[in-house]
Amino acid sequence: MVLLWRKEPLIDHGVKNKIMKIIITENQLKRLILESNSPCPENKKEDTLITINDLKNGKTIKKGYCNSNEDSAVVYIQSRLKELDKLNWSGKLGYFGNKTVDALCDFLGYTSCPDTMEYGKNTIKALEEGKKTKKSLFDNLSEEDKDVVTTLIAEAGGEDSPYEGMQAVANVIKNRINSREFSKYKTPQEQVINNKYDFSCWNDYTVKKSKTKEEVYKMWNVKEHKQLKNAIEITKNIYSLSDITDGATHYYNPKKTGGFPKNWKKKKKYKSNKNYIWYEEWEPIKKIGNHNFGKYVIKKYKNTET
Repeated sequence: MVLLWRKEPLIDHGVKNKIMKIIITENQLKRLILESNSPCPENKKEDTLITINDLKNGKTIKKGYCNSNEDSAVVYIQSRLKELDKLNWSGKLGYFGNKTVDALCDFLGYTSCPDTMEYGKNTIKALEEGKKTKKSLFDNLSEEDKDVVTTLIAEAGGEDSPYEGMQAVANVIKNRINSREFSKYKTPQEQVINNKYDFSCWNDYTVKKSKTKEEVYKMWNVKEHKQLKNAIEITKNIYSLSDITDGATHYYNPKKTGGFPKNWKKKKKYKSNKNYIWYEEWEPIKKIGNHNFGKYVIKKYKNTET
C-alpha cells in the first residue's frame, strides 16, 4: 500500500492548511507514473505501426494489437466506432482490447468473434461506409446445406406458395437418394451438385458457364432472400418431411419447357428376354405450384418382338 500526502489550502475557520490522505495500490501508482502515456496493458510495448492503408493493402490486426500513433489503424477503428455510438470509451486510444473487439464484432453483425479473428480491408470498408453489416443466417450453414438451400430458393422460392414448392423440391431430392436411377448420389448435396444437368439453377451456370458456387449463391440472392428461413428449416428436416409429391423423383415447369420436356422420353426400353420386355414409363403424379411432378416406373409386357 502506498500513501500519498497532499497539502490543500483551506480558508474556513482560519485554518491555513489541511492535510489530505490518498490511498492507492502500488500497481495503480506504477500505471500513473510509468504508463500514463500508453494505452497498452502492463508490461506490453507498443507494436509496429499498422495504418489504415496497410489494412487496405492486405495486412490484418487482431485482438491484443497496440499502437497509439494517430495514424494507427486501431486509433481509427476506435474513433470511428465512437462516432457511430458503438464504443463507449473515454481513455487513450490505441489498444485493441476486449471492449473494442466486442464493439467492432457487434457492428459487423457477428454474435461473437474469436480471439484469433483477424480484421483487415473489409473491416475498414464497413467502417468507412458507416453501415452495420448483418451476418446472414446463410453464412452459418455448412457447405452441404448451403447448396441445398440455394436449390430450394432458386427452384421454388418464387412460387405463389413458396414453402409448399420448396418442400416438394426437397421431397424429390430426398426421394432420389433411394431410387434406382439416382442412388449413386448418396446425399442431398450430391443430388443437386454432382448430378449434372438435372437442376438448371446450378447446371445452367456451373456446367455451361463455369460459374463458382459462390457466384451462384450471389446470383440467386440467397443471403437476403425472404424465403431463406423457410428454406433452411426445410433443408434441416429434409429426411423427416412429409412427402407431398407422393414419391416423385422428377419435376418440370411446362411454362418453361413448352409441355413435357423434349429431352425426356415418356417410354424407353429397360431390358428384355424372349418372353418379356420391360419399359421405363413416365408416370405423372400431381401438379404443385408451377411444376408437374412424376416418376419413371418399370412396367413389364409380353415380348412381341421375338
